[in-house]
Amino acid sequence: MNGKYFTLLTLCLALSFSLGAQRSITNVTRGGDKCAVTPAQKSDAGISKSHLVKVETKANQAKRGVKKYALAEEFTNASCPPCAAQNPAYNTLLNNNEGSVIAVKYQVWFPGYDPMYETNTVEVQERWSVYEAYTNDLYGSDGMGGVPTAYIDGYMGHGSYGGGNWSQAYFGAPAGYNQNTMNYASSVVSPLDIEVTHSYNEAVDSVNISVSVINNADSAFSINNYRLHTYLLEAQLNWPSAPGTNGEKDFSHVFRKAASDVNGDDVLPASLDAGASVTYTYSVALEDYVFILSQLEAVAFIQNAGDLTVMNAGISTPVPFPNGAVIGDPGITNISKASSALCPESYTAEPIIRVTNNNSDDSDITQVTAAYSLNGTEVVQEFTTDIKGGASQNLSFGSISVPGGNNIISVRLISFNNGAKDGNAINNITEDFGFTYLSESGSPAPVAYDMEGSGDLASTLFLADPTFPAIYTLTPNATNPPANRGAYAQSANSIMFFFYQWNPADLSASMTITSDKINLPSKPIYSYDWAYTGYTEGGTTYDADKLEFYYSTDCGATFTKFKTLSGAAFKTANNQANVFLPSASQWKSDTVRLSESLANAEDVIFQIKATSDWGNNAYIDNIFVGQDPAISGVNKINSFDNVSVYPNPTSDQLNIRINAKNPTNASLTILDYTGKVVRTLNNNQVINNGSNNMSFDVSTLTNGMYLIKIENKEGVNIYPVSVLK
Repeated sequence: MNGKYFTLLTLCLALSFSLGAQRSITNVTRGGDKCAVTPAQKSDAGISKSHLVKVETKANQAKRGVKKYALAEEFTNASCPPCAAQNPAYNTLLNNNEGSVIAVKYQVWFPGYDPMYETNTVEVQERWSVYEAYTNDLYGSDGMGGVPTAYIDGYMGHGSYGGGNWSQAYFGAPAGYNQNTMNYASSVVSPLDIEVTHSYNEAVDSVNISVSVINNADSAFSINNYRLHTYLLEAQLNWPSAPGTNGEKDFSHVFRKAASDVNGDDVLPASLDAGASVTYTYSVALEDYVFILSQLEAVAFIQNAGDLTVMNAGISTPVPFPNGAVIGDPGITNISKASSALCPESYTAEPIIRVTNNNSDDSDITQVTAAYSLNGTEVVQEFTTDIKGGASQNLSFGSISVPGGNNIISVRLISFNNGAKDGNAINNITEDFGFTYLSESGSPAPVAYDMEGSGDLASTLFLADPTFPAIYTLTPNATNPPANRGAYAQSANSIMFFFYQWNPADLSASMTITSDKINLPSKPIYSYDWAYTGYTEGGTTYDADKLEFYYSTDCGATFTKFKTLSGAAFKTANNQANVFLPSASQWKSDTVRLSESLANAEDVIFQIKATSDWGNNAYIDNIFVGQDPAISGVNKINSFDNVSVYPNPTSDQLNIRINAKNPTNASLTILDYTGKVVRTLNNNQVINNGSNNMSFDVSTLTNGMYLIKIENKEGVNIYPVSVLK
């Protein structure tokens, strides 16, 4: 078996792999991974306040048996790979205990995008901070520091609490909870019972929640330092496509809004007589934090403000709308069109939105206001429609002009039937339509791709499938701890080919990156930096991953291969079982002198084709296409095992490291992209056998692209470098 240790604390990336695409995790304890917390952007809105409107006390109520519900709270995120790994089993456990366990899921802000968090950031952050502060004080470094993390009745599971098993998992890992834990928590005796009901008002724009706290014991009960928490949740949210990047589409019992103060209301009586009850009524306006109106449920629980233990909880599951309430349900799909050619005859596209009538009463949809956006610029249009119940209609915005480059067309439904209430916002969310047109004319060489800033992918380098999850720009903050991920660790970013998790059985075996058009000089070269190693475990090796380099002079109709990186020549480090993150010394550089037939050719495009063997990772940085200043017919210096020129880009100091097989003398010069000498670094540099390290001051050079020329009696090597101040 090809098993891999996917160390997400080291590489906690927002990847949209399905679980089937991940290798089986051998040598890894269950629940051993989590995504570490990152600081949240605090809102200025402040913590929400209680929506309590009425308190009513009654004495000597008819007794009923005390119903003890355990409260299972989890902090998770839709772009967290460990969440996607642990949640299925944890959710099954919760579903199997619906009659005795109440679940609350808080969708948090890290490690990546989560729309369920975005609709109520303040209260989720506050709830997180309460548990974070308490558990960090109590457990130190074992306190809450990442997701997923789960609690049962306010207790952070660890060790063998309640019959669970965290012996080889972090504190609070959902994987540590089992049926024994649920049985233990729900069997604890509570003197207070909680009854919860909720209902919509006639206009379905607010919810009334009634929470009754009842003492079913035979004597008075003192309530000290406890708070009443009352929350609105959405019972079930089934997204048509994953809203984040970890592949999860189904979410349950999602926290939406606190009806009480999110930290609980200090409204419980100091003492409650036997048989007495107190009923609390809340009224909460329904705003845009709700995705599906019909899925609202209300939960209430009594929690100690000090040690966070939960005494009891209650729930009111989803209820029908009031009689006569008219709640519609239009759904949309983005079916926009564009040419499939990289160089189309006409640089146009057609935004189209398909509207489906899912109204429960089969009423017609006669009017729609919708919008499309091209690369973020939105246009709104009104349509007169005749969409019967269960039917669909395609609404076209007409042909629009689009630029060269990577384009995104989004569509959205603004309203229908002149402002009718829409009860389901999820099926109004649809995928973007992306397509790539190359520029109508080429850019003159030199052209450099340094992957810095927002990266060249999607702006000047184009993936054949922009949503492909195994090729992307790797940035310092994508790893923990953050570190430079560019060539020789001298720049921030590089393109990562995530062969480690790229299972060709689950994803396309190959994927391409294509450049925009380039007008080449008289003696064109193509250079780049790279790093790669294979994967090995238990005597089995996967190291047949490869990168192939092509050019095309007919806008992609045909391609000519000019370089292949594969086998031993591809590797810059020894095979390993862990995720490969190259060190500074595990990079290499290469320069290819292109065919003479490309001299002064215009509108040439270049393509990198990556093919996965499910090995380890590869990286590309500092791609350069420009003029070769070397004299025609001069050989490369093959006695140099590896040459590093860094940092690239540089502002003041330039370092050159040469690993030589034999001692020699060489001249080192700096050329501009036309081949003109602008600086002689050393006409007679002594190069010893082994490693040679040199540093030069280039602070007086102006910003631009340059070429480092290293020449000896054997030949000439050329290395591009940028000066950027």
